Amino acid sequence: MHAIEQEKTDDVMSWVSFNYTDDKGLAYITIKEGMGRAFRQMSGIKIDYQIKNITIKDSTATADLDIRVIASYGQDTGYVAGDAVKPASMKFFLEKERAKWLVNRTEGLPPVF
Repeated sequence: MHAIEQEKTDDVMSWVSFNYTDDKGLAYITIKEGMGRAFRQMSGIKIDYQIKNITIKDSTATADLDIRVIASYGQDTGYVAGDAVKPASMKFFLEKERAKWLVNRTEGLPPVF
């Protein structure tokens, strides 16, 4: 999450599997391009999250998070994901690849990406 706040695309992508796919049709390259586009449009990104549950089974895992993302677009600042009353729910699906856990699918990804 710190890599996102620091707008370091390569650091963020080091945690994403080259095999990433999801039900929105996103893949590794579209996530990377979307993140670069979001970083050019937004500034002052702040992420607040709470891990609700982690399940590990063999070489796969799921993590359920409640998340709020605040960022500035020009002079405007507001929520990109979740809001003051209710956080956005996200689910990360991970697989151990080369001794490292990498995200290979998500649910609830904010529309910015």
